[in-house]
Amino acid sequence: MRKIVFFVQTRKAIGGSQIQFLDFAAYITKHFGYETYYINHPHPLVEEQYKDSGIIFLDVDNCDYSQFEDAVFFTPINYLFYLLVKIEKLRNAKIYLYIYHPEVLTWLLVQFYDWRKDNDQLEKLFRLLLNTKAYCFMDLSNYLSMKRRIDLPWEERYIPVTIHNEIKDLIDETQSTRIIDDDEPLQIGWMGRLDNDKIYSILNAADNLIGIQNGRKVDFHLIGDGNAKAKLSITKYSPQIRFIFNSYLYGEERDAYIKNNIDVMIAMGISAIDSAMLEIPTVIPIVSPKAFWSNMFVYIQDIKKYSLGWNIQDAEKIGCVTHTIQDIVETVYNGKKEQIGREGRKFCIDSFSLASASNMLVKQLEETELTVEKCLEIPIVKKQLNDYKLYKKIRPMRDYSNFHEFVVRTNRFKEKNTKEKVKFVISKLKKIKR
Repeated sequence: MRKIVFFVQTRKAIGGSQIQFLDFAAYITKHFGYETYYINHPHPLVEEQYKDSGIIFLDVDNCDYSQFEDAVFFTPINYLFYLLVKIEKLRNAKIYLYIYHPEVLTWLLVQFYDWRKDNDQLEKLFRLLLNTKAYCFMDLSNYLSMKRRIDLPWEERYIPVTIHNEIKDLIDETQSTRIIDDDEPLQIGWMGRLDNDKIYSILNAADNLIGIQNGRKVDFHLIGDGNAKAKLSITKYSPQIRFIFNSYLYGEERDAYIKNNIDVMIAMGISAIDSAMLEIPTVIPIVSPKAFWSNMFVYIQDIKKYSLGWNIQDAEKIGCVTHTIQDIVETVYNGKKEQIGREGRKFCIDSFSLASASNMLVKQLEETELTVEKCLEIPIVKKQLNDYKLYKKIRPMRDYSNFHEFVVRTNRFKEKNTKEKVKFVISKLKKIKR
């Protein structure tokens, strides 16, 4: 193994998992001597930031995959088939899969027609991953989620998120942290995507902030963007909460904004680490793809086994000390902001070193025994690839992401009752006539 390929296929704006892959690739290139590749849709801003890193950037749609027969591919588990349709002919290439989100298994399973009827075949696929040591988890919460969904003897193999790009060894003294003013609104922040898998965490935080005693006003700074932003009902929380939308901020501009405007940050994943490294008190919320209510938040320095976000079912199993938003506000705004901030930063330095995680990753990549050939021996894998090829004959200009969307729509249609199906077909026919 001399080539390590970090593979994703998304047009979303750069997010935590992509930054993580790029940081791993840059570190491994510099310290281990492997050739590292990053395959995705082009993103000029990102490629500019990593232009001197030694990473070789390739376009996912215009790449000569034949050069990777002796490579190992590192990809999120939900991108397994996105990858296999590209490298099906590379029988000896190896694959290592990342389980990085509690819902990532769902994102994989919905790519199959009638996946609920294929449990036995799916189990063969997961046993293959188990037997070939071809999987790892970002943290304990992802391990628990997988264990709950697929009851197999999974090992606790972790590759945690890391401090971004080995930076911020020292706090920039020219960017002093803001001084708390008791007469102004609470300055609370959220950093991360505003997509469906995270938006309910923001809404839950807002629901708790509006319950703050004495009705103190809140400036809620949102650093990020996403397709679920419209679900934030500003009028519901007015006038107590004022939402301040910043879209995505990067680098020094982002850090300066956080230090100058925010006293408590609510975040998960890499965003939580980035905030804590600025000595901003940082708390981890519950994450859920559906609406929920919870008033349990955890300081980043109190997390366990790398978990930087968890669902409500696993909160008790993870066993972190929790605090209400009222407790957190009272503590931070009563002279403890700097102490809590320093504790969070020290914890991140001790727990989320890029060097340590990169060593873990290289060791595990060298151990994986999962080849493309072994994947193709699993009947449900062959069937999925054949279903995609049939789709391509009908829609030759479409790719696997379009097939994925088609399968999801098809399965939703199957779940409708007869009356709903008739209405759906009539509506489509009317559109065609227009």
